[in-house]
Amino acid sequence: MGEWIVSVPVWGERYVKIFAEQAYPALLAAADRTMQSVRFLIHTDEESIGALRLVIDSDVFSSLPCGDQWWQRMSLAHRQALAAAKGDDFVMPLTADMVVSPEVFEACERRFAEGKRLVLCCGIRAIENGTMPDRSTSRGLLEWAWTHRHMLTTECMWPDGKSGNWTGIYFEKDGNVVFRPRYPHPIGVMPYKRRDRFFPTIDSSYSQNFSHAEVHVVTNPDELAAIELSPPEKALEFVGPSFSDRMRSGQLEVMNVMSGWIYDHRISIKGDPALVTDDAGIRPPQPCNRKHVWRRGRRFR
Repeated sequence: MGEWIVSVPVWGERYVKIFAEQAYPALLAAADRTMQSVRFLIHTDEESIGALRLVIDSDVFSSLPCGDQWWQRMSLAHRQALAAAKGDDFVMPLTADMVVSPEVFEACERRFAEGKRLVLCCGIRAIENGTMPDRSTSRGLLEWAWTHRHMLTTECMWPDGKSGNWTGIYFEKDGNVVFRPRYPHPIGVMPYKRRDRFFPTIDSSYSQNFSHAEVHVVTNPDELAAIELSPPEKALEFVGPSFSDRMRSGQLEVMNVMSGWIYDHRISIKGDPALVTDDAGIRPPQPCNRKHVWRRGRRFR
């Protein structure tokens, strides 16, 4: 029987704090509910390992890979975890500020038992302001995140969102919320003997290594959940036109064929998804039927 490898690159004072106080306790609570062995693989640097050892008493640390950019270091750490998996092992690649619901391991295992090899979920971004998320259930965690949604989430809402690096589009109607995903997070994967191609980060294009039949997109808020906690000042570069304007002009596009298939899933975030109708017919143009071009020198091994 395989084991879980939980891969979390953690460095920097803020990320160490949020991992130690929020993300790690949530993972331990979830690990208590699975019969599988759970092994942590924490990539970190010399400046951060001392504080992490105050919380994690086992030897689960590995040196943070080198890279000019933060995403290079994170992606290399995730690749090391994928390469470490054997046979029936499962890998959960996370960021240090991701908080998971208690069902996460069990829910992924059920999908793996059905023949799936990759489980994708919405990683809704919420404000990290010192308050504790509701980690009791996946539905409670999602609803808490929506109540405390980050500006980057607001900028991914239809019709006025202006995110230039959108992970999906949120549709809200009378307090009911549906998410149409573009880059959902790979919360669980069976990677043995699979390619590890993705760029720049694992949520962007890793799903292309699998067929549709091997991928499960979590759409039910009671199955599992993961959220990402970010400080209020965190911001990405926005484009000028709103989603609705870009849709009318044909400028709102998915990245690849797999993203188009993923976008067709309706992820329920809050309330009754049947009451949300604004997303009907709102679909970025179908991309050309070709594989993503892996640019030379972009794998950062």
